Amino acid sequence: MNGLSTRFAFKILSRVFNFDHAEVAANPVHLFYVLEQQIEREQFPQEQAERYLEFLKGYLIPKYAEFIGKEIQTAYLESYSEYGQNIFDRYVTYADFWIQDQEYRDPDTGQLFDRESLNAELEKIEKPAGISNPKDFRNEIVNFVLRARANNSGRNPNWTSYEKLRTGD
Repeated sequence: MNGLSTRFAFKILSRVFNFDHAEVAANPVHLFYVLEQQIEREQFPQEQAERYLEFLKGYLIPKYAEFIGKEIQTAYLESYSEYGQNIFDRYVTYADFWIQDQEYRDPDTGQLFDRESLNAELEKIEKPAGISNPKDFRNEIVNFVLRARANNSGRNPNWTSYEKLRTGD
């Protein structure tokens, strides 16, 4: 027979739940810590202990880190969604007026933007986003949005629907 006993598993779970008396639940970080400590305390043959620790540190912990990273990224993007949509809509408006070489008056603030001001505002968004060829990108995104509006009752598409924004390319 190979593997660990249910008694060992129960001891681990018990220690994880009792690890922090202020917490009423177990968490994976405490589980990994308790597992590592218990494997080192048990009197397993050296080779078996090394195999368990290698599985824990070489497979389980990296897999969990990858999983939690994706979860955090998803949560961040979901919370960022409204803000991202506002920036996207503003960017498209500025880019459209910049392409047409027209002045733009912001309906909320009344501020007037000439082509140079529009370019400065567009660059504030493009530089942090790492857009390497802004002139082409502006034309691409405005064309994309105009086509999407035609198919969407005049509404702008969701900011994540543009492939280059979603993948970061």
